Amino acid sequence: MRRSILLFLLAVGLVPSAIACPDLTGRYRIGYKSGLEPDAYGGILTALQVTRRPGGDLDLEISSSSDGRTMAVRLLASPTSPTETQQRQPHAKLSFGADYDCKDGVVSLLAPFDDGRKSDNGYLEGTTVVSMRRGSGGGLAFTLQFTGVQRSTLYSYDSARISIPMPLTRRKLVETAEVMPAHLAPTPPDPAMLARKRAEELTLDSLASKVRSLTGASIGVTEAKAEGTLLYLRAGGTDAMLRIEDSLLTSDLPYEVVGEPYWAGSVYTFKILVRSERGRAVRRPSAFRVEKELEKLLCVYHHPKGSYVVKTKRNGEDYEALVELLGGLTAAEAADCFARRGSNLISQTLPVATELEFRGSGGKRELSVWRVKVTR
Repeated sequence: MRRSILLFLLAVGLVPSAIACPDLTGRYRIGYKSGLEPDAYGGILTALQVTRRPGGDLDLEISSSSDGRTMAVRLLASPTSPTETQQRQPHAKLSFGADYDCKDGVVSLLAPFDDGRKSDNGYLEGTTVVSMRRGSGGGLAFTLQFTGVQRSTLYSYDSARISIPMPLTRRKLVETAEVMPAHLAPTPPDPAMLARKRAEELTLDSLASKVRSLTGASIGVTEAKAEGTLLYLRAGGTDAMLRIEDSLLTSDLPYEVVGEPYWAGSVYTFKILVRSERGRAVRRPSAFRVEKELEKLLCVYHHPKGSYVVKTKRNGEDYEALVELLGGLTAAEAADCFARRGSNLISQTLPVATELEFRGSGGKRELSVWRVKVTR
């Protein structure tokens, strides 16, 4: 009798039936040597409703409920990550039917995310959906299905854009990736230790030769110091100066600019210190390079509203920029406009003070003091 009642209730849907969802419970390494491309990595975390945080390697932890109706997802700092990443990481709770569906051992996340892809004929704009299943050796396998079209821009200004899809350009692309269990992931080497070791292995002459090869700079004097090697570099103009600094920033040398560029005898001269094992491995550009980055990314407004950089200098670990505000532009507006444009060099601009500079005949100008942080 009880069996008959249960079967009846199942038939009319009053008792929830079993869900054919795979158990994906586990901890997986999604940072160092995970096999994920950076764009795919960010997209997967977006689909899982957790936000990527910079700094160190991260593990993805999934806890599936016994009935398959919920999945708890969170990011954890891996045991090898720096101390500053050992903080509370993002987490989310996903529900069957609302956030994901299951079929044939695959969990399909229901919410697509905005995405883009390069193709042979142009750039595709569209969305990607993510699905997950058990991988080999206890890992986690992802499938990313992208659907997009090329779009033609009709109007664009600052962050506003109006576009239409181009006919016959719709494409579907499928990518797969697999990550391993965290306990099987290799331990990443310490980048700072590797950089210091490379610098220690270089003699003065070979270091000068390497810097010359990397940057194309003319090198004057090289000096051995307790904390590393000091090199005097020369550049034939502003463009050459910027190319040299950008080459240093993308190199593996633990360097910092310790003598700001100065113009004399038709050349820029500046000093860099390549740190030894007894120093810290850093990559720190000149205030000159930071200032040029700010000038490039400050938003241009219709006259008289606008802003420009007066000067920039080192201030401890960061930089300090003095920005003149024109035509009633506020410091917050200037910094927000800069942030929307984005920079690979500068990670943050924060207005910290406002100064009034008085001139003759009662004139004055408003100057905003910014604290500027660079990407390490």
